[in-house]
Amino acid sequence: PHPGNYLFLPDGRVGLLDFGCVRVFEPDFVATWQRFARCIVEERPEDFRECADALGIVGSSRYDYDAGYRVFHFIYAPMRERPFRFSKQFSKEAFDTLAWRNPNLLRSDIPPHLAFSWRLNWGLFSVLGDLDAEGDFASTFRDAIHAPVPNPVRPAPLP
Repeated sequence: PHPGNYLFLPDGRVGLLDFGCVRVFEPDFVATWQRFARCIVEERPEDFRECADALGIVGSSRYDYDAGYRVFHFIYAPMRERPFRFSKQFSKEAFDTLAWRNPNLLRSDIPPHLAFSWRLNWGLFSVLGDLDAEGDFASTFRDAIHAPVPNPVRPAPLP
């Protein structure tokens, strides 16, 4: 299960939520997201406009691309810095940066495939923040954003 599906209960027990949620990401989306992530991780703000437009997050002609780059640059800190220590404070600041302090909040689109993947990210950031997890997340992430895009594995149809 995704790390965001664990509940750490006050008495020390761990609860597990599993809703059987499955999403197939098409190769075109994966390749576009990889290009977007490379733009942020490799600190190439000059490529942000093209990558953000391709990903489908720009919802208004008044979108502030410089502010958009700064927002994602902050959020992608765990995937840029080696090592990185997650904290509750970072998780809160990352969410606040994307939501409440984001001048593009009402100028952005969130396509369905991104809504699903961002839900995974926020759950993961939250759990890693609660654990004060530290590691070289950047190396694994860089491998993923430079890897060839595989064909999707589709779940078997229900009977």
